[in-house]
Amino acid sequence: MEVKFKTLFSLSSPYEIKNGIRFMRGTNNLVSEGLKIIAIDILNNKSIFSSISECSIAINIDRSKIKHCLFTGEKYKNLKFLIASPPGSTKIQKNQITKI
Repeated sequence: MEVKFKTLFSLSSPYEIKNGIRFMRGTNNLVSEGLKIIAIDILNNKSIFSSISECSIAINIDRSKIKHCLFTGEKYKNLKFLIASPPGSTKIQKNQITKI
């Protein structure tokens, strides 16, 4: 039994962290659970969402399109998407964010 535990703990994690964001190891596939998203419109109004799924449902845009915009910085339907600052980095001021 002890050998099985040692083997289990010696396995690498299926995830890797890049710039404070979790990806599937060896890929550019974002692990999006718990990833806060900020959507900014053309009037610079900001809305924060607790996940890509919540953002997708609220603004009726496919999750894959949001992920694409997060990676490329492209705007879609006059919205810019950002990942909320990971812990320890510069954070957006509370008065700039509207919770939806």
